Amino acid sequence: MVSHAKYLGVILDSKMNFNKHITTICRKANSVLALLKRNLYHCNSQIRSQAYFLYVRPILEYASIVWAPYTKTNIEKLESVQRRAARFVVSDYDFSSSVTSILNELKWCSLEVRRQVSRLMMFYKILQGSVALELPYEISLIDTVTRGHNRRYQTPFSRIDIHKFSFFPATVRLWNSSPDSVVNLDSFEAFRRSATDFLSNYNL
Repeated sequence: MVSHAKYLGVILDSKMNFNKHITTICRKANSVLALLKRNLYHCNSQIRSQAYFLYVRPILEYASIVWAPYTKTNIEKLESVQRRAARFVVSDYDFSSSVTSILNELKWCSLEVRRQVSRLMMFYKILQGSVALELPYEISLIDTVTRGHNRRYQTPFSRIDIHKFSFFPATVRLWNSSPDSVVNLDSFEAFRRSATDFLSNYNL
């Protein structure tokens, strides 16, 4: 019996928890980051930052709307790569210094926030009809809204965490918790900016 297989660059396992995929991409991203450290040690922080954006972060985010983690262990595995990258960018390897302060100084969103924004953006595109996907039949507008905005959707019922934290159930919950100032925007770029601002504060 095959325990896992790679499909379009994503490792699928029999339990659909994406543990192996996340471990694999973290290992690859750390390897590339180490290469950058060896070759860009003489470069300034702007060049180092761009190198991280170009060569490391895409490894950690490719197809993340499919495999976005929900366990603390997997979320921390991914964030730890970005924390190492932040230290590399500012040349601060003193473990008594605050990585959070460094990330704030660089104005980098957490990878978790970026994944949530990506999911909301895809959901927004589906609603706008700009991608060839439709909402599942069980996801429909709620007729009577007693709280929140008036574009809330019915959240699919989940019996197990794998389904609860998969794309549609997790994204509908995010969408429903977003304010009017996000969900009612009619510009894709404005939606992305507003969603990022909201989720950056939402996850504090």
